[in-house]
Amino acid sequence: MCGNSPAANPPGKPVEEFFAEDMAVRMIKTLTQTTVGQKVLMAVTGLILFLFILGHLSGNLLIFAGREHMNEYAHFLHEHPKFLWPARIVLLFCFFVHIVAAARLWLKNRSAREEGYTIYLPIETTIAARTMIYGGAAIFFFLLWHLLHLTFGVVGPRFDPNDVYGNVVRGFQNPAIAGIYLVGVACLCAHLYHGAWSLLHTLGLSAPEIDCAKKKAARILAVLIGLGYASIPLAVLTGVVR
Repeated sequence: MCGNSPAANPPGKPVEEFFAEDMAVRMIKTLTQTTVGQKVLMAVTGLILFLFILGHLSGNLLIFAGREHMNEYAHFLHEHPKFLWPARIVLLFCFFVHIVAAARLWLKNRSAREEGYTIYLPIETTIAARTMIYGGAAIFFFLLWHLLHLTFGVVGPRFDPNDVYGNVVRGFQNPAIAGIYLVGVACLCAHLYHGAWSLLHTLGLSAPEIDCAKKKAARILAVLIGLGYASIPLAVLTGVVR
């Protein structure tokens, strides 16, 4: 009997609902069990995280407007938990999926070759691409430090939950803490450069005539974001922000 016959449909369930569920199951399996699906998950979650990075940078740059403006921005976020917590949950979910998909792809690539290269001469790749997994791990640990420093106040100098501006300035006046952030920003910049044009390629926005321009745009965007984040600890260290 044909598999699409009504006999294959559970009793009492409409045929349309049955096939919709079957399609959803196949889609989930494709996303979670295939290489293409893993790359799509990385691209979509990477795009969401990228938009957060832009929004987070715009808020951080308020430090140049002074204590009042930056603290007002922070207070506004914490006074609207019905928006803040759903955003945090979505970001944590995307971050988790992004890491798991990246790890699975990396392990699959490693297991595909039983013996390593005797001499490895990369031609069509960049340092950012070859170190993507290591840069991602560095960003993960940097994020943990960032949360412990400026969200929970566990590490670093005196922490005042009502004075975000003061916490940032006191922290970055320590050259060691500022250095950690600058290294983290450099890793983020390299990760964004490869990730930005890679996700466009995965999502189908790729053609020979635009690939070169796309890579240049990704490089410029990554550098601008990196400079934006790096400008904050550098401004504190040099006394521009006090």
